[in-house]
Amino acid sequence: MTLWNHYFSPTTLEEATTLLARYNGQAKVVAGGTDLILDLRQGHHPPVDALVDVTGIEDLNHIALKNNIFTVGAGITHAQIVKQAALARQATCLVESCGVVGGPQPQ
Repeated sequence: MTLWNHYFSPTTLEEATTLLARYNGQAKVVAGGTDLILDLRQGHHPPVDALVDVTGIEDLNHIALKNNIFTVGAGITHAQIVKQAALARQATCLVESCGVVGGPQPQ
């Protein structure tokens, strides 16, 4: 059984949103995709027409501090958050929480 028909790796937010619009609810966003892939394989989620992998979108992969406010992109992993000394000093609960989510996080 085919779990998905198309796999895309957009490099911009515009490209990703265009793909999602084109598939009109029949595409799923993945950033690693471990949970979704397991659900598809185990029959807990119906097959999808397309997967849109957002890990290559630079705008989602940043941690920035400006005017004493942190911005954490949606593509940042728990492991990347744990490694940020500035976050550990100013957002201790976030760093500690990310350190205990699931098993050891991929780098």
